[in-house]
Amino acid sequence: MDVDAVFERVKNDIKDGNEELVLPQIREVVDANKKDPAILIKCASILKVVEEEDEVQSILDTVMSNLPSDEIELQKVAVNLRGLGRAEDAYSIYRSLKTESPDAYDLAQTLYMMEEYESAMDVLKKADDLDLRGRVLLTECYSAVGEFTVAEREASAVIDEFGPCYDALVSMSRVLFAKGDPKGAVKFAKSYLKDDKKNLDNLALNAYVMRINGKTLAAVNYSTRVLNNDYTHIGALETLAYCHIERKNYVSAKLLAGAINDADPGNPAAVRILDACRLMSS
Repeated sequence: MDVDAVFERVKNDIKDGNEELVLPQIREVVDANKKDPAILIKCASILKVVEEEDEVQSILDTVMSNLPSDEIELQKVAVNLRGLGRAEDAYSIYRSLKTESPDAYDLAQTLYMMEEYESAMDVLKKADDLDLRGRVLLTECYSAVGEFTVAEREASAVIDEFGPCYDALVSMSRVLFAKGDPKGAVKFAKSYLKDDKKNLDNLALNAYVMRINGKTLAAVNYSTRVLNNDYTHIGALETLAYCHIERKNYVSAKLLAGAINDADPGNPAAVRILDACRLMSS
């Protein structure tokens, strides 16, 4: 069986609106590859797009029943399980490790998804030399527990240390929204756009802020400008997906979630989008 060919065919079926053709083909792939977690996770990701949630969970149960012994490969499985909403299973994998230490960000992100914010902060604070993702997640943790002053200070420090990239900028915007200052978030975003109107991260930041403020058309325009130049921009993909959800265009939103997972496997944005599609369409 040419698995890649099946996946490409299924992707086209979804684009063409022939979702009823997806499940039988994916079942054949699953039956032929029950001990290959990478293929099984890809199958689960595809079925999540077409809202075959029972099948998704069954496949992920199969993954958990046939975990690889290699701990490096095991951690890759954990990242993908987290990305598909099985944070508790990912955490159980991290706890089972005997020779390898889990990546601080991956472990903390898993705990964050389990709403164990204090525990996530503890992991991040103990880590050496946190990268951008870790620092942004730490900011999110402070915000989640209501420590907005600390969160805003941390977000500002991240921008200073890592530069005005999308993840750093949107982290500050989230803090401002969380503490009840939407006008401050808009002013912050526009200040960067004023400095450079063509910078993709600045455009994506403004797309995010416009969507949160209910200005969907502006958000679509900003996101589209970004994706016309870089279709792997996670922030723009996520914002555009939510704009599609607000317009009840769930198929397009699901495809964008798939693009996010392809660009950054395990990124929680993909699951958030798919869950929002299922909730809004039910």
